[in-house]
Amino acid sequence: MLIDNKLLDEVALKAANNPRKRINFDLRDSEMENTQRFLNVMQPDTVLPIHRHHDSSEIICLVRGKLDSVWYDNDGREIERYHLNPLDGRYAVKIPAEVWHTLEVIEPSVILECKNGCWNSVPEEDIMDHRLVLKRKIEDLKETEARSCSMEPNLITPEYVWRMWSGQVTLEDIEEAMKSV
Repeated sequence: MLIDNKLLDEVALKAANNPRKRINFDLRDSEMENTQRFLNVMQPDTVLPIHRHHDSSEIICLVRGKLDSVWYDNDGREIERYHLNPLDGRYAVKIPAEVWHTLEVIEPSVILECKNGCWNSVPEEDIMDHRLVLKRKIEDLKETEARSCSMEPNLITPEYVWRMWSGQVTLEDIEEAMKSV
């Protein structure tokens, strides 16, 4: 099987029309294989929950596009961010088992994703609650503003956070997270 622009374009069209804004293209010879090898074709507005895998590391090799591989600690704080872009010579990451992670798609992207073991949906306890991450990001923003002396942390409103994040998170979600900060 040749993986070329024609194949990638065909799968990308399916991803663009998919409600999840992504689609997998299986590269295994059989469903009985004890590995996961597939192309994951993703659009920028896809949402990949922050999750982890207990039994395997995961290799993400970017074939086309731009994306960030973002890693988190158990408290929802970002600990690592890798900007992948084949045009800049940054092609892949190996994510260790047990590391919370997600992908943020910057432009339409295709990755080759490989893990050990048969495919299983990620159990609920291995998907991080997005509210925890949102709370940490708001705490970090308040700390940054306090250090820069540009604004008193107690004057930061949900509207200010919403504008700082260019409306990427709903105002309602920000308001809810700020109640616990």
